[in-house]
Amino acid sequence: MKKRCGTSLATIFLIIATLSVSCSESELIQEFAIYLVKSEVPAEIHKDIFQYIPLESLELAEKPIFTDKDIVRYIWQSHEIIITEEAAKRIPEPPGVSSGIHCVVVVNNERCYLAAFWNVLSSFVPHFPTICIIPPVDGAGMNNSKNTNVLRIFRNLHTEEDIRFDPRIRGCLEALGKLEE
Repeated sequence: MKKRCGTSLATIFLIIATLSVSCSESELIQEFAIYLVKSEVPAEIHKDIFQYIPLESLELAEKPIFTDKDIVRYIWQSHEIIITEEAAKRIPEPPGVSSGIHCVVVVNNERCYLAAFWNVLSSFVPHFPTICIIPPVDGAGMNNSKNTNVLRIFRNLHTEEDIRFDPRIRGCLEALGKLEE
């Protein structure tokens, strides 16, 4: 009887192990999110040293301001994000033209890079990617509304490396069916 029980347990273990191994990466749950930074970002963030600040040292808000559920489409080459109307209501207003609201782009619980919601009219060029509202324009090229649902992540112009092209982000958005070339 004991031998039979041991055999049954071994069989169950073998089945569970086989099922676990058969799950591919594409079957894993994919999550994209942007979290506001809750902790104070060090003053040196505006210098090249920002890239050496460990993202894990930044305290993030408990809930993301945007998730993949808020994204209608992510245009990879221009890094424009079309978000839902509901999500557009949550876009934070930068405090001025030369400062922003810091955030971290997160994929599958991995912090990818630091950015900030920034005023698109600012002439100050920070040392990290900025997320700006792209205002809708009419035929004459004039802003015809304060509300918009298009964000654009601008690159850090102070470095050659463009961290927006993180393969983890691309893979996640592609798996979610949100990516557009």
